[in-house]
Amino acid sequence: MKNPLITDISPSSEKITHFGAYMYTPDGSDTMFNATWKLVEAKYPEVIESGTLTFNDLVEGMSALSIIGDNSPSNMAFKDFFVYVAQVATGQLILEEFGEITGYVNTRPITDFNIYPGYVLDTAGFENNLNQLITDSNQKLAIPFVKIDSKTTIYYIMDDGTSAFDDRTILRIQL
Repeated sequence: MKNPLITDISPSSEKITHFGAYMYTPDGSDTMFNATWKLVEAKYPEVIESGTLTFNDLVEGMSALSIIGDNSPSNMAFKDFFVYVAQVATGQLILEEFGEITGYVNTRPITDFNIYPGYVLDTAGFENNLNQLITDSNQKLAIPFVKIDSKTTIYYIMDDGTSAFDDRTILRIQL
């Protein structure tokens, strides 16, 4: 029998006061960026009902730099900012280049360490996660990375077009 003192809490009755973002790889590597912000620092000055907005709804039109506390005049979109953060994490950009592109001043713990060598941002996964409903103040936007695996197939062909040897496939990780 259900305890009459306990009421059901539906997603629409919970209040969301914070949101955040973190980076991860499928093998569970440590995250580089793991942050939470109050909604008052974003474009929603008040709490929102859980289950009513996706992460995409929340950050649409939001400037990333305004919520990470930087005074830079850049109006870079929150979503675009994280694409560049991903490039720092994979070693495609160093912090100085990142600052030039984004206008970011290193006042928060974003480093130029290449912590995900051999990975790239999983763009499709990022878009999918942006479309997830926010159902909990502890829920964070997951920014996924995937390993870069490339295959090279070597074909041994004679002058007459016939195969000289069996094809050989080489799997390599690009760094």
